[in-house]
This record gives sequence, structure tokens and C-alpha cells, in this order.
Amino acid sequence: MTMVAQRGFRTDAIHYESLQMRTSTGVLSVSCQIVISQDATPRSKALLIQPIYKTAQAEEILLPHMVLNGKWQAPYYEREVTLQSYEGNVNNRPYIVATLSGQHDAEPLTINYEVTEALPKGDLGVLEMRYYGMDCCDTDSLGLIALTSGKPSRITITKDNLTPLMAAQSEPIKRRQEEIELRINYLVNRSEILTNYGQNEEQLTTLRNALTPILKDPTSYKIILGSITGYASPEGPEQHNKELSQRRAQSIKQYLIEQYGETLFGRIRVIGAGADWIGLRAVIARSTGRTDQKDVLAVLDAGYTPERRQEELAKLPTYGDLLRNVYPPLRRSTLRIEYEVRTFTLEESIEIMKTRPKDLSVSELYSIATAYKQQGRNADEVYRIAATCNPTNVVAQINYSRLLLLEGKLSEAWQILQPLQSEPAAYNNIGVYYMLSGNEQLARQYLRQALTTSDAVVARKNLETFAL
Repeated sequence: MTMVAQRGFRTDAIHYESLQMRTSTGVLSVSCQIVISQDATPRSKALLIQPIYKTAQAEEILLPHMVLNGKWQAPYYEREVTLQSYEGNVNNRPYIVATLSGQHDAEPLTINYEVTEALPKGDLGVLEMRYYGMDCCDTDSLGLIALTSGKPSRITITKDNLTPLMAAQSEPIKRRQEEIELRINYLVNRSEILTNYGQNEEQLTTLRNALTPILKDPTSYKIILGSITGYASPEGPEQHNKELSQRRAQSIKQYLIEQYGETLFGRIRVIGAGADWIGLRAVIARSTGRTDQKDVLAVLDAGYTPERRQEELAKLPTYGDLLRNVYPPLRRSTLRIEYEVRTFTLEESIEIMKTRPKDLSVSELYSIATAYKQQGRNADEVYRIAATCNPTNVVAQINYSRLLLLEGKLSEAWQILQPLQSEPAAYNNIGVYYMLSGNEQLARQYLRQALTTSDAVVARKNLETFAL
């Protein structure tokens, strides 16, 4: 497949010949001849080629990379500067740093690439060449090409293979939720909040800091619903724990009313959940280093009454440790507030994205991305934020999967795409993922399904290109 020129780069003018990959007693040997046209890189930029060997177990081994400087950019890309600027993206040992003249009819640059690296496992895998375009300010992923020594065909991925960036639908009413967990220290069997007791001042400061952005701007934020749920540790009579957790949750409501007024928090619901058995089980299940993990879980899962559970736990030799270190954090209250947010201007959105991106709609975030692109700035981080803050938004997830596939981050891309396997808009990108992963059967299945979607043209092209 031919890679198209992107931002002046001609990755289609890079050819790989005589590729050989061998594994022997924990050592990987890779050799190939790379023929590069002198105009593959714009004169004012640099092209970085990062070879990555992907084992059959999906482990990635970074091999020495190559830096191809444009003629005008070469003086500014000394080797040390290149390594310091891009060590987050590439291996820190360059194989070669070369300068291209920019003349199409000049003699191509030929690199005889031969490296050996330690190999964790001996299964033969795939060699990826990932391309990055570099200038004074940014590093942009230009795509990748996957090579295998077992067959002459080469898998090339560019933006043309993937679902185009999708526009987000507007969100007329933005409703959000803020959840704040508090661990107020109380005197035994008491529910009054003592600000100077234990870590209460720190906890109350956390509460105020979380509420301030919502409460300081009533023209932008409107509280709709709220609840405070109190929990107790699983010791003592169940009814007592329920009543105690109710009173302590009520004390937090009263504190909020005193601080912010009856109008805002007078209607908030108070729930006494009692002993937090579910929380206890979750803590123990995560504590794989505890010697009593199996014993505690056996008691919690036995179907006993709460009283019997307490009796059985008290028989364990580590019960004292449970009381001292596990139970105290279970005594907590959770404040949940649902609020509505108005639509923000572009300038406001840019500022809000720095501190509270979840208060922006996907559409507002994409407006920032568009503005960044118009300014020549990289907008990839905006798409990541949109996907992270909106895990159930299909458009945000598919757009982000596109960027991850271009960067060759297959495991991260699959985390995004796996929940979307029944979503028609994701079929094409899933097919591309499987093609890059070496699963031609599933790649063919999803790309053929994509023929019935709005991605029919790109899916058909992929089927033809990948010979599926």
C-alpha cells in the first residue's frame, strides 16, 4: 500500500527491501535495506523512523531509530537535542542521523539497517516502522508500516485507512455529577463534627475545594439533586450502625447548610447505609498480600447474618488488625451532587479544560481541537481528554481509537474498541486493529460489516489493499 504525503512528508517514498528477522537463543536479529527518496522530508522539518519489534505475545521491543533531517532544519537538530526532545517517543539510541537534500531527482539515501537485541521470547513477530514528523515545537505521528519477513506484502496504516474524525452532537443540557468522599473523625458513638478533631480540617477543606467551582458561579452551574450517604464499620449491632451512619450523614448536611445556606442544601437527601460490608469485602479482595485474605473472604461470602459474620471475624487471629487498619476508612460519608452546566464560549472552554474538563461537552472540546489545528497546534491531547471524560460517548471513543491506531498503540486502542464491537460506526477501525494485530480472519469480518455503514468507501479500500 502507498502512504500518502502528510504535511509535506512523503512516507510513500521510503521502501524496505530484503527484510530478514531471525531469533536464536534469546537474541533477535533484524536486517533490511531502507531506500529513502531525498524529498521524503520537508526541508524545514525532520522525519523520525522508529522500528518496533512486536512479539507474538504483543510485547514491544524498541530498536534503534533513524532521524532524517530536512536540509534547512539540519543545523538545529544536533543529535543531543533530538534525543532530549523526543526520548518519550523513541528509543534513545539512534542508528543514524542523516540530512536529506529535498531534491526529488537526487540519488536516494540507502541505509543498511542491521541490529541485534535481546528477545524475551523466541516466537517470530512483526516489525513496525512508526513515523513521526518533527519541527521546532511538536512531534506528530504520521502513521506506521508493519513488515513481516514471512510474506512480501506490507501493511501500511495512514489516516486514509481509518474512520474520518466524527463530529460530536451538541449537548443541549449538560448534566454532571460530583462525588466527594469524606472521612470525618467522630468521637465514639457521636455524630457532631468537630473541626479541630483528627483530620477533620483537612477533610472539610477537601469538601470546600470540591464545591467551590460549582458554587462560586451560579450563572454557570445549577445544583439539581444531591444526597449524602453515611457508612459505618461492621462492628456492633446492625440497627445501631444504621442509625449512627444516618446521624453522621445528617451532620454533614447541617454543616453544608451552615456554610452555604438552606436554599442550596436544604433539600439534599440523607441516607444511613449502616455497616459497609460491601466496602469491607472490596478492600480485602484487593489486599492480595494479606495472609488472612482467604479466611476473611470465606466468612464474608458464607451467607451468614450480620451478627454471625461479626462473630466469625472476631475469631480470626488477625481481627485486631482489621479493627485498627481496615475498619476505620469504612466509616465515611459520600456526597453526590448532580448539577447542570451552561454552554461555554471557546475562550471559556480553553480555560475550563485546564481544571474541569468534565464540565465541557464533547462538542465544546472538539471546538478547541479545531481552534488548535487552525493555529498549527497539536490537538491529540484534546481528543484524549474528550474520550477520558466521556467513556460512554461513542464518537469520542472512536475518534480517540483513530489516534491510537495511527500511533501504533494497539493495546490502548483495543481498550477503547473492545466495548464497541457491536457498534457499526466502529467496525472499520476494529477491522484495521485486527489487521495490524495479524488476525486476518477477524479483520475481514469487521471490514465486510463496515461495508454497510457510512465507512463503506474506506472499508472497501482496506479490503482491497489488505487483499482480504
